[in-house]
Amino acid sequence: MQTPQILIVEDEQVTRNTLKSIFEAEGYAVFEASDGEEMNQILSDKSVNLVIMDINLPGKNGLLLARELREQADVALMFLTGRDNEVDKILGLEIGADDYITKPFNPRELTIRARNLLSRSMTPNTVQEEK
Repeated sequence: MQTPQILIVEDEQVTRNTLKSIFEAEGYAVFEASDGEEMNQILSDKSVNLVIMDINLPGKNGLLLARELREQADVALMFLTGRDNEVDKILGLEIGADDYITKPFNPRELTIRARNLLSRSMTPNTVQEEK
């Protein structure tokens, strides 16, 4: 089985470093981007299984980037953000995020949620549509 690849899109370097350490300790390959432009460069070069994205980013915000991502790729998407109001959560999920976690976060909960998303996104679809 291939090593799951995670892309962290977060403008705060300290948070990016923390997330990278958490996921590398779990055995994942981790790529980092500080904005949408870097995210798109990485996605054009790498086969990523999960994108973990902040909403508050320089340039295009995470909600706009998520909408674009959903039009271009079928990849698991998790928002990890300080925006904790219900409207943002609902909007994020409606855009197509698979999960929405608010900061501050529990590292154990984050890794479990990521593992669950990865297990679904990396498993071949075995359910056949009945005719």
